[in-house]
Amino acid sequence: MTKKEVLASTTFGKRIAEDEAEVLASYFVETDQWRKVFSGDADVVYGPKGSGKSAIYSLLRKKLPELKDKGIILAAGENVRGTPAFEDLVSDPPASEEQFRGLWKVYFLSLIGTAFRIVKVANEPARRLSHALEEVGLVASEWSLRAMLRSALDYVRRIDGVAGEVKIDPKSPFQGRHRMCAALRAHFVSRFNTQRSRAGLTQMSP
Repeated sequence: MTKKEVLASTTFGKRIAEDEAEVLASYFVETDQWRKVFSGDADVVYGPKGSGKSAIYSLLRKKLPELKDKGIILAAGENVRGTPAFEDLVSDPPASEEQFRGLWKVYFLSLIGTAFRIVKVANEPARRLSHALEEVGLVASEWSLRAMLRSALDYVRRIDGVAGEVKIDPKSPFQGRHRMCAALRAHFVSRFNTQRSRAGLTQMSP
């Protein structure tokens, strides 16, 4: 084979890692950054487009058996290919920074709870988490990222949208019911704050 033929047959892979997830492991070079992620020494992978984030993410998903042997459950939070799970947020984003923070916390909890359910983790902490998430509809029956993200966003909006105050009109003919209203409000605030606490959101003042 001539040099020209060698060069003509040489390939450097696809333009983006998502398009070669099936063969990526066969020629992926394990860098120091990869080893830190795989060993658990790095929690966040940050970099510009083309720096290798998707390659690391795709390879992590291929290492599922090895991670499972280490007692690690892999719960993918985004689709490697196809429609992004977060696409709907472009046209319908959370209304505030607090809702964004609540969304990520609730979404991650939903991923964890659903993963526990799928792999049948049955210890006491997992059961308590699953029960709390099931009560508010945040455990999916199947692995659907868009559905889980939508449920998480709806939940955060729901508990954020009912925040407010109860006011009594001093001229109202129902002044005699003030104490009852105050008691009902205290009960409501207590239950409401429990839900907001689970979502990692600021609690409502009594």
